[in-house]
Amino acid sequence: MSDFLDSVLSLESSAVSSASEVGAAEGKGQAVVDGRNLGEMKGWELGLELGFMKGACLEWMPAGDDGAGGGGGEDGEAKARIRRLCEAVVKAVDAFPRENLEGEDTELKLQVARAKFRV
Repeated sequence: MSDFLDSVLSLESSAVSSASEVGAAEGKGQAVVDGRNLGEMKGWELGLELGFMKGACLEWMPAGDDGAGGGGGEDGEAKARIRRLCEAVVKAVDAFPRENLEGEDTELKLQVARAKFRV
């Protein structure tokens, strides 16, 4: 009778132990899936932001060309400045890495592109 009670008492601890092992393994697998999904979502967000910046600058660059409305003066200087700033933003966006590389300071490159776009 004592062996029976001991086995009943140990049944709970063995069930908890095996469930804990199974849960830990399932949790690791789910964490990988969640991490991949989060990384993909953040990658899309970055791509949309960088694409917007580049597209806006490519659209604004022709406004900085000298053929549209007069040659010199303040208007010409403003157009030249628009063109230079837009070229700087496009260059910063193009310098952003397209793949996840270790040792690459993507946050710094993103901040540089954002700062140039704000100007």
